[in-house]
Amino acid sequence: MRSLSSWFVIGLLGGVLFSGPGVLAAPAAAVARTAPLPWARCFLPEPPPGACDEGWGPTASACDPDRFLDHAAYREAPAESPPEFPLAAPLPVQWHIFLRGDGSGDVPDEALEERLARVNAAFAPGGFRLASAGVHRHARPDLAECVVEVGPEMLTDPDYPICGAASPYSLGLDPEKNINAYIVDLTGPTAFALDPCLFPPGDARDGIHISRRIFNRPDKAVLAHELGHYFGLLHTFHTWRWARGGADLVCGDADNDFVPDTPPQRSYLTLRNVDCESPPTTCPGSGQPDQLTNIMQYSACLTAENGTFTPGQLRRMQWKIVQERPGLLAPP
Repeated sequence: MRSLSSWFVIGLLGGVLFSGPGVLAAPAAAVARTAPLPWARCFLPEPPPGACDEGWGPTASACDPDRFLDHAAYREAPAESPPEFPLAAPLPVQWHIFLRGDGSGDVPDEALEERLARVNAAFAPGGFRLASAGVHRHARPDLAECVVEVGPEMLTDPDYPICGAASPYSLGLDPEKNINAYIVDLTGPTAFALDPCLFPPGDARDGIHISRRIFNRPDKAVLAHELGHYFGLLHTFHTWRWARGGADLVCGDADNDFVPDTPPQRSYLTLRNVDCESPPTTCPGSGQPDQLTNIMQYSACLTAENGTFTPGQLRRMQWKIVQERPGLLAPP
């Protein structure tokens, strides 16, 4: 979830035509290359008060990783897309399925491709897509269960075990050049992924961890949501106010998720029982109803079929890809 201290492009934008903010109308014959940013952490040197002394979410730990983020490290993306978009080649996904001791727990290739097709439908307006580069089935029951542990040590320990005793990420393939997706028995959240700021380039822990149970349930855009985090998006209900005081913990945050076209909304807990046809406005001052089908929130109205990213979210991911995950791009 690191953001950028600066955004910059090498070369000219000649031949790149834009129709509206961040929407690429026609590809250029010769594409300029965007300069990558040097890696820098966006986490605070130590957790602020309240980050680890109250229960949080579904994890066994009592630390909220969002509260570790350094607000000063975040910026909005530029108003136009990087010159590389639309991308000519897909971003590669390496699937890793960890089988249990009795051999169960497999996920058919067809199920993986079905989920990926829905993800690509959400990314298509941003001019990028993903493709399976490999499906690897590991008979490693010792790595088949990930127990998510969030603690302050993850801020300083370069070997912090994000899956507890297991380390499925130890079998990942070149995390600078591949999106490694680990399918395991996940204790805690349904899935999780972390912004490029948490681990330096090439760190084996960098990837997406997915509970195998999501493949037996209706698609609630879980994979697209986690890829959003992987490409640098925050929740639409994100707040920085816990570190700065203030009575209104969400609606008072004008910068919120650093995407200008996502109105602030209160915690997803307020959206569990809502009328999907009549979205509430949980932050009255915004003058806009909550985006109940935005992929980066948790409302019960969200599905893979109706879920969308805003143009601003797509543009933010574009810049994150070229500046913070450039190894995923095909050689020029």
